Amino acid sequence: MRLLTWFLSLPVFIAVIVFVLQNRMQVPISFWPFDLEATLPVSILSLGLLIIGFILGSLVTGVTSLRANFEARRLRGEVAKLNDKLNQQQAQSQSPLSCEPTILYKGRYQTVSTLEPPAPASRWKRWFGRS
Repeated sequence: MRLLTWFLSLPVFIAVIVFVLQNRMQVPISFWPFDLEATLPVSILSLGLLIIGFILGSLVTGVTSLRANFEARRLRGEVAKLNDKLNQQQAQSQSPLSCEPTILYKGRYQTVSTLEPPAPASRWKRWFGRS
């Protein structure tokens, strides 16, 4: 990754050096609300504006990432609280949850394992010899 960064930034660096060497002409600059005037080379002026833009972009990105980090920290705390609450509720429940199926039998819900076996039909009695 570091090598890729160098390969991508090297042409930009070379272009900046060529730009600085080619643009040495002096340009007068005045700051409107104030009566300040300066004479700077075009290259220095351009590089200064690029640096100011980089700093402003970094500040905007930093504020956005700070907001995202704050939200992530808040959500991590909320998840930890909910996990603690879940662990407390699981520790308080004495009986494990039943996973047996329940059916409505004789007017009430019963688990399948506690049902009374149905009475055998009359033809079953004949076939198996029970009377």
